[in-house]
Amino acid sequence: MSATESPSPSARAAAPAAVPAKTPATVPGTLSATAPGVARRLLALNLVRLRAQRGWSQEALAHESGLHRTFIAHVERQVRNASIDNVERLADALGVSVAAMFQPPPDPPAG
Repeated sequence: MSATESPSPSARAAAPAAVPAKTPATVPGTLSATAPGVARRLLALNLVRLRAQRGWSQEALAHESGLHRTFIAHVERQVRNASIDNVERLADALGVSVAAMFQPPPDPPAG
């Protein structure tokens, strides 16, 4: 086919159409699995919650996980990314699964 010829109707039909990317609708103030930083936020929330449930200081969690206290403080403040290896070390120290570190925290009891 030359540059001036158009493709036949059957050739045009065979070409796949571009599919637009779908963006899930989100409610303001909620966590979306596609929102930037949501994993970092969930990790921080769960780290603080699980540590508090055990009555542990950042220093105690650092000792149990083999990580530095300032690293834990940075993860809790969401100013530092944690590698999957370090998330696993934190989860092991806290006695939970890696997946639990990224679950939305439970709703507080109605009172």
